[in-house]
Amino acid sequence: MSVLLLSALLFSSAHAVDFFTEIGPQAELRVAGTWGRVIPVEGGWSYAFGRNGNYWVAPLTRGADAGDWTLHIDQEIQLTTHGELKDHAIRRCPDGTFLHLASANVEEPNDSAYVQRYDGDWAVVQSGVVEEREPGRAHNDMPLLCADVFTGTAFSGVGTDGKFFHIDPDLGIRIGPSTPREAHSTGASMLADPDGEHFYYVAASFEGDLLRYTYDADLNVVDTRRVPVVEYPGERTYWPQGLMRVGDYYLVAMMTRDNSNPGDDGDILLVVLDEEWTSLQARVNITENPPENMGMRPWLARSGSTLLVSYDRQREHTVIEVQLDLEAFGLSPGDDDTGWGDGTWEGGSDGDGGGADGAADGGEDSGSAAEAGDDKGCGCATGAGGGGAALGLIGLAALAWRRRE
Repeated sequence: MSVLLLSALLFSSAHAVDFFTEIGPQAELRVAGTWGRVIPVEGGWSYAFGRNGNYWVAPLTRGADAGDWTLHIDQEIQLTTHGELKDHAIRRCPDGTFLHLASANVEEPNDSAYVQRYDGDWAVVQSGVVEEREPGRAHNDMPLLCADVFTGTAFSGVGTDGKFFHIDPDLGIRIGPSTPREAHSTGASMLADPDGEHFYYVAASFEGDLLRYTYDADLNVVDTRRVPVVEYPGERTYWPQGLMRVGDYYLVAMMTRDNSNPGDDGDILLVVLDEEWTSLQARVNITENPPENMGMRPWLARSGSTLLVSYDRQREHTVIEVQLDLEAFGLSPGDDDTGWGDGTWEGGSDGDGGGADGAADGGEDSGSAAEAGDDKGCGCATGAGGGGAALGLIGLAALAWRRRE
């Protein structure tokens, strides 16, 4: 671990070294694009990523050390053919399929959203429309959850309240209740509670606090928590897109930057919270990049003591390997803990998979701040649940996910 990052560990929190034992260097994957998501799969890791207006997936493997990660583009699979997709979210579902959500420009920036499901071999099995040509909701940077308690997303409104959207097994769409006004859905995350009866909706407040809303299956709010994260005046903390439970704690990957620097790119901040979200246990800046070379869109995946943080830095897909002290998180080295009692909590930001050597053990884009800012600037849309008519992507109907002229 570099002296710089070790200093960050020591001075960002007195408890940080109890949770994080090593932070590797920023490993560039030598592929341009955005919305990189590490996905644990049988036998190792996969990496889903946005590039050239579409979404792709390829194997990701580790070399001899923490800074040696390779994305095998020669084995990539193209998941979409639209050509103008902007923001992406992808999650593994309880049945082993993968649910993918993406926004696109049809008549206005990000005025549409589409959904697609893949099997375990990344073949398209379903596709549909969430909303299309709807300028009253911002479809960019959306959270996504695929769980028994709730499968769906949330979109912020443009001058109106945001809404939850149910995604049914047949990809039918039902618009749900309003999202919390203080908790903007752009850059937010969702995670199922291990009890199987609740899920969390996590966002950053305008002041930079972490907000956690607990919902039941009927989308009633049953609990709210607020945890201050800002460390100094003028710091902006935002975009808590990477979210997972590790043992007795919750781990969040979010962004931090000084408000004196313009734009939305920043450094990657790891935050540890107690099980009840009553206090901040640790916070560590795992990158310290100059303003002209900062990152965005953080994500988390874990296997045993190995945590992978993915993000894009100036449109360059990047990962950082972080080693965790499992005992500090309330786990033993041999525990098969993935957050669920039955060991099935895996995939996306709450996943478990491929260890440091790549062997399996078992937390949205216009592409830039200019293309994907807040409200209409970052990709906006309104909608009327349009999932009734399924549309193909790869090798199916040309109507599906393709650019509308």
